Amino acid sequence: MNLARLNHILIPEDAAKREAWRTGRVARLARPIGWFYTSLSEEGRVASVMCLFLGSMAVDVARTQVFVLWSALVGAVIGALLFRSRYSMQEASLTVTLPEHVVAGEPFDATLTLVNTTGRDVFHIRTRRPFLSWDGNYADDATRLATSKRDQRSQWAERITFSQRGLHDLGRFSCVELVPPGLSVGAAISTARSQLLVYPRPANVAALALPGDGQRQEDDSTFVRSLDGEPYEVRPYRVGDRVRDLHAKTWARTAVPHVRQYMQPSSTRALLILDVDATLANEITTEAVVSVAAGIAEAAAAQGIDVTCVVCGNDSVDTTHGTSVMEALALCAPAVRVPKRRVQAHAPNVSAAWVITAEPDDQTRALVRTLETDGVGCSVVAVRQDADPESGVVAVADVAEQKELSL
Repeated sequence: MNLARLNHILIPEDAAKREAWRTGRVARLARPIGWFYTSLSEEGRVASVMCLFLGSMAVDVARTQVFVLWSALVGAVIGALLFRSRYSMQEASLTVTLPEHVVAGEPFDATLTLVNTTGRDVFHIRTRRPFLSWDGNYADDATRLATSKRDQRSQWAERITFSQRGLHDLGRFSCVELVPPGLSVGAAISTARSQLLVYPRPANVAALALPGDGQRQEDDSTFVRSLDGEPYEVRPYRVGDRVRDLHAKTWARTAVPHVRQYMQPSSTRALLILDVDATLANEITTEAVVSVAAGIAEAAAAQGIDVTCVVCGNDSVDTTHGTSVMEALALCAPAVRVPKRRVQAHAPNVSAAWVITAEPDDQTRALVRTLETDGVGCSVVAVRQDADPESGVVAVADVAEQKELSL
């Protein structure tokens, strides 16, 4: 059970739904309470709670003098609220700078820049940070600035960590000035709403073999160069070779079917298929599958392999539509299996494929047979929670602990 997510069960995960809730009828009715709460400092909120307790104790004015303390405290809170208009920061400028993307589990800095254009010196500035989703955490307490001179530019960072992949809505950061004697704050200056894409944490793939690599036969082969200068070798035809690669001249000369086997482009293009049925795999296993796919993509890129990624989901995407491999893995929501026709569309352009799944079944094996029929070497990588180290199956625990994997 994910207790962190359960703690946010009443909060919509979708940013659009949260924004609709903020502008709904309930939110409009609660605006006076919200104004009172946001106008107070942390100390002022403690004082207002103390007013409730003291008020209940000061009802019997004939037997206690607590009402005097209650009156003084209420007067201080109300007075602080009346003077807050003089300490507005709305004429200042506040911006936030975020990285283009981050990796799940790794901290990053949200850099805030405050330019004091209020025409006066501002003292006792406090940062108010947005409420993060269930998987987000701040590393430290919110920053407090002692002073900001007129036209001064101040910059600081708030360190954040997200433990889950996907598109995260950070909301708005804001700055307020403390109103003496410290029970309320002036009007805030806020940043624009911001979003951040969190990539999955790649598994530690220490060794990666290209599926089908090493099957090239050197006997009776001749190295040739095509008209466009692309080098390839001609070798005897094998079952599963693509018909479009048949070399007619060599076939006619030797009376034996021969095919072209390209030395550069074909051997360095591979297909990465994420094939998970979310109805059969739990969330932990699904995320481990995505991490393994990310690790393979990183290891393949390090070897100079051009990877095309096809991921499953209700809104299936692939990297041929301008999406990077890591971005596709970050945004995918496995719910349905990868249709065979989507994979076949990529088969003519690749020479190898990795199929990453939680539980290989008949549909997975049929997908592999389809690719192998088109001459694509395939490797099925299964990820399970109860994997046997000697079975060749990747264990979910090994992925979480970043153990070295050889695939």
